[in-house]
Amino acid sequence: MSDSSADQNSGGGWDQGGGGSEDSVTEVTQTSWLQRLMQSFVGMLVGLGFLGGSVFLLVWNEDRAVTAIRALDDGLGRVVEAQAAAADPALQGKLVHLTGPLQAATPPRDPAFGVNATGQVRLRRTLEMYQWRETEHTRTEKTGGGGERTIKTYSYERVWSETPIESGRFRNAGDHRNPPMPARSATYDAPDARLGAYRMEPAVLDRIDAFKPFDGPAPGAEQRGFRREGEWFYRGQDSANPQLGDMRLKFAAVAAQTASVVAGQADGALVPYKGRQGYTIALANVGIESAADLIHEKKSEEATLTWVLRVVGFVVMLLGFMLVMKPLTLLLAFIPFVEGIVGAGVFIVALTLAAPLTLLTIAFAWLAVRPVVGGGLIVAAVVVLWALRRRGRGRVAALAPQAQPMTAWPR
Repeated sequence: MSDSSADQNSGGGWDQGGGGSEDSVTEVTQTSWLQRLMQSFVGMLVGLGFLGGSVFLLVWNEDRAVTAIRALDDGLGRVVEAQAAAADPALQGKLVHLTGPLQAATPPRDPAFGVNATGQVRLRRTLEMYQWRETEHTRTEKTGGGGERTIKTYSYERVWSETPIESGRFRNAGDHRNPPMPARSATYDAPDARLGAYRMEPAVLDRIDAFKPFDGPAPGAEQRGFRREGEWFYRGQDSANPQLGDMRLKFAAVAAQTASVVAGQADGALVPYKGRQGYTIALANVGIESAADLIHEKKSEEATLTWVLRVVGFVVMLLGFMLVMKPLTLLLAFIPFVEGIVGAGVFIVALTLAAPLTLLTIAFAWLAVRPVVGGGLIVAAVVVLWALRRRGRGRVAALAPQAQPMTAWPR
């Protein structure tokens, strides 16, 4: 059976800046060797799901990356230069590039706080509330007979947050109730934004994010009890000593200015362009940029996302192998030091499997589009497998107890 106990330690002061921990709750749980073993078998099933999910994620990610590169390369070859002064009917349905004045006759408006952003094309409202946040810290200790003690500490601090924090799920919810958040952060676009003679569809305008602080009047904020303090509007007694439920508000906007776009032309509007295999091209930025520059920036974004998802896929696969082999570390856990040695071996085996399998999954996705890259990754996978196996044998041998030579037989 699990034996749980909790110890609550409440601090005696408010953190003036929302930084340090103010109080905490500690929960200690005892788990026997048999319970840990049964949990490891459940974890093994979860690990199998992780393995399948990691392979799916890696394959999907590489397919997405290959599709993006092909579509962007194809788009660079198809893009047509257009003039911002007038929409050319001959370019209907084509991928076009143009640079011109970004402007709007009707400015974006925040109806909740009465902000009319004259001379702007986009308006962003940032609203934060001072709230409780719970943070969980977990550590484990080995006990006799292969058991384990888990110590979980739930600490509470007050922080500024744009999103409401659900305090009802806190471990100690009774003393840490967050008030409801009456409004949220939001972005508003001019309803008739244009680039020269072309209407800007929201999906294209959304690509322009050159926001700068906007300090225009906000009569709705003052009516709701906010007062201006620097770039913020503040609602509360003292901004230097915030209290639970205090709110602060600020605005940023994208001004009317020169901008460049690569997108589809449809009935005098700039719209997302469907490229190869349905990949959407809708690129925009402030300033004067060529089509090649905009597409290169998008390729960089896609490359960053691809690597992030590769790392996620690798970590999920590594965890999957470790969960699948977890029962091995517990079969002899009641013998001192054995669990640590077997656990280190399991990690090495999991790493030896996950690293090359991740590389191989990526490699096979690239063989069709870039054989040199795919072939290089296969070679890298083999080298990594060889290096990890060699290093792994050495580490396991180092962890194993060393036998002491006998200098003489006892008589």
